[in-house]
Amino acid sequence: MKIRHLILFFLMITFISCGKESSGADESFELWSNHKVPSDFKIYNGQYWKSSHWSYEYITFLHFKAPTNWIDDFIKLNDLQIATGEYSMPYDAPEWFAPKVGQKVYIEKGITQGSMYFVNQETGEVFLYEIQL
Repeated sequence: MKIRHLILFFLMITFISCGKESSGADESFELWSNHKVPSDFKIYNGQYWKSSHWSYEYITFLHFKAPTNWIDDFIKLNDLQIATGEYSMPYDAPEWFAPKVGQKVYIEKGITQGSMYFVNQETGEVFLYEIQL
């Protein structure tokens, strides 16, 4: 009976600790997008966390430069809208996550968990905070 409890304990530890984390810029982008970094992108910083839970919980911070057409497609594909009113920065944002004055802030339409996308469409600079819990 004791061996059964020991095996169960080790299985639980294995499944609980199987999340994924990265603070590498390119790796964080690739984990978030599930694609290699395109050659016309420049990834400056990234931080990614994903739980091992079956519900696919994750938190992503990215700072990158992308082509304007990619940004436009991303906004359209994700049905984002320009934020109106006040918003607050995530309390757990890394130090480098510092959107610049003049960037448009996009949010998801409808119910949101707080994801925000700061975009300078002239330069292609993006600060992305995306959360799914």
